Amino acid sequence: MKSSSAIEIENAVKRLAATPDPARANAVLTWALEGNLSAYYAVGLGVWSAQSSVSPEVVWSFLKSHRDEFLRIIPLSVHSMAVDLIADKPFG
Repeated sequence: MKSSSAIEIENAVKRLAATPDPARANAVLTWALEGNLSAYYAVGLGVWSAQSSVSPEVVWSFLKSHRDEFLRIIPLSVHSMAVDLIADKPFG
């Protein structure tokens, strides 16, 4: 996060969000929801994390427990598309 390169920060955040470690995944998604990323990128990170994580059920659980925060920042016009993208990868 100390880098001045937006690409380096984006790559680091994406790698952290795809971790199989539940605590690390929860930490990076919480960090994103706290306003450290734009709403657009925070939503995209949640979708990307659920689709690329080794443990997508951890991400899905986080997204369900933070539903109100995500729905607050997701434009109404794309609510169902975002949920479909997040749920696209089968669990187990």
